[in-house]
Amino acid sequence: MPPDLMEQFRSEFFRKATGESPYPYQERLAGEPVRSRAINVPTGAGKTAAVVLAWLYRRQVDESHTPRRLVYCLPMRVLVEQTRDKAQEWVSRLGFGTEIKVHTLMGGQVDDEWELYPEKPAILVGTQDMLLSRALNRGYAMSRFKWPVHFGLLNNDCLWVCDEVQLMGSGLGTTAQLQAWREEMGGFGPRATWWMSATMDTSDLATVDFRSVVDALPTTDVENEDRMDDRLAKRLNATKKLARTPDSCQTIAGIAQFVMDNHAPGSQSVVILNRVARARETYDALNRIAKLPLDVRLLHARFRGHERLGWPKLLADGIPAGGRILVATQVVEAGVDISSALLVTDLAPYTSLVQRFGRCNRAGELDEGRIFWVDRTPEEVSPYEVEDLEQARCVITELDSACIGDLPLPADGFEHGNIIRRRDLVDLFDTTRDLSGYDIDISRFIREQDERDVLLAWRELPDEGPDRKTVAPTRDELCAVPIGEFRKFLDKALKSKKRREAWTWSPIDHQWQKVNAQNTDLLRPGMVLIVDGKAGGYDVERGWDFESLAAVPVVPADGADTEEGMDDEPLTNQKYRQTVM
Repeated sequence: MPPDLMEQFRSEFFRKATGESPYPYQERLAGEPVRSRAINVPTGAGKTAAVVLAWLYRRQVDESHTPRRLVYCLPMRVLVEQTRDKAQEWVSRLGFGTEIKVHTLMGGQVDDEWELYPEKPAILVGTQDMLLSRALNRGYAMSRFKWPVHFGLLNNDCLWVCDEVQLMGSGLGTTAQLQAWREEMGGFGPRATWWMSATMDTSDLATVDFRSVVDALPTTDVENEDRMDDRLAKRLNATKKLARTPDSCQTIAGIAQFVMDNHAPGSQSVVILNRVARARETYDALNRIAKLPLDVRLLHARFRGHERLGWPKLLADGIPAGGRILVATQVVEAGVDISSALLVTDLAPYTSLVQRFGRCNRAGELDEGRIFWVDRTPEEVSPYEVEDLEQARCVITELDSACIGDLPLPADGFEHGNIIRRRDLVDLFDTTRDLSGYDIDISRFIREQDERDVLLAWRELPDEGPDRKTVAPTRDELCAVPIGEFRKFLDKALKSKKRREAWTWSPIDHQWQKVNAQNTDLLRPGMVLIVDGKAGGYDVERGWDFESLAAVPVVPADGADTEEGMDDEPLTNQKYRQTVM
């Protein structure tokens, strides 16, 4: 980038958007023409601002060579909302609010307005489920007649940003394969992918069709110039003592007592467990022994949007005078801007541990942060693999500091599971159903098989279930639920001895279809279902719990038009101008 444009980005563009000067690596990224690359930057160093503002800037100084759409792909719903809010804030501050819109694509909230204006620049922030399924011509939660439209728009004239790639599973290989085919087959406009993580290893992208590109793939790293920046150096050199917990922490009661014994009054402690059930039990145990005014909160991925709405304010309001203990799962592992004086974490794969360590003394605001890790037996490794935890144990057992500069690089060992091949992509151009009435299942190319969820909403329903005028659930009502646990939910009898039931909308039959323990083969990833609030399965403080029989409070109506049923198409009643390129 010429010196005058570099100075413009430094003094005007980035500062106007964020109120801060950019780090040197952020300037370098904005100074390069858009092409596929890996971005390997430590947690908390401003990766999101780097990529969004680099794209916005390139659109101003080199529009013809900069993709029209920024597709920001994230592995978890909890990351989508905060990334969208940041992008909207930056776009607004820069004065692009009428020119560039920010749209959200995740389960329960799919904004498809962007498809009406394909000639306009746009930022799409979504989960890998929603975005990758559309890029594969099998878009989740959308009309099958629009699949080819989204397929074309998400594979042409777009920059994909894949954030927190260590959490993407089989979706990572799919992003590499898609980029290889975009380059090989050609298309309209510039097309590129940026892969981003604090533990980025370009060899993880060496899929069958992208392997020849990986060695020459440019990488954006933190360099000596960055380390000389006092703001970034403070983060990179923050003191974090690391040790193993005593054997008593193998039990729920033991870990709860250990946290209470080591929590400093008036500070924030974070406890990260690998499984939702263990997090719930630890939260319950802490509440039994904690004394007011200590604030104990539970955060995991199995909450409704209505309850999650309060999380940003909870995390942004600062630590209450009585102190706080956050009990969480992997939802705070990446992208969530929180810090703690004490961090207690389950043993996890090394790349996950590096991310979790970034939630302790995050900005170097404390003289010292303390991190303790809880060992886990082979019977307790789920959802991870025994080999991954053994490898992590070997590394961190030798460490007494989790300072970023003291952490070794991750060892090679990423293995791709289900890799989509060119013949699979060609098959997806045929959008007719098979003889059984189902579509080709692409979920194995998007997430690992045990990570597939349905979306559940609780309503007040008559005994016969919803009728045709029952409106679709809003995103605030929906809770992501593992298909396996939902099957157990349906199989569990209520106190009345009545079996639980759910309903899903059938666009073919134009009616609500009952789902119960006898026909769970109907369940598909991303499916939206309604159950009666009296069926239980959820608690506003503890989230999803398929064993709970207590009635679930219904999310208040948001003012939606109750006369509009599932068969209505709102766009047919709206006046808008459709542009043609």
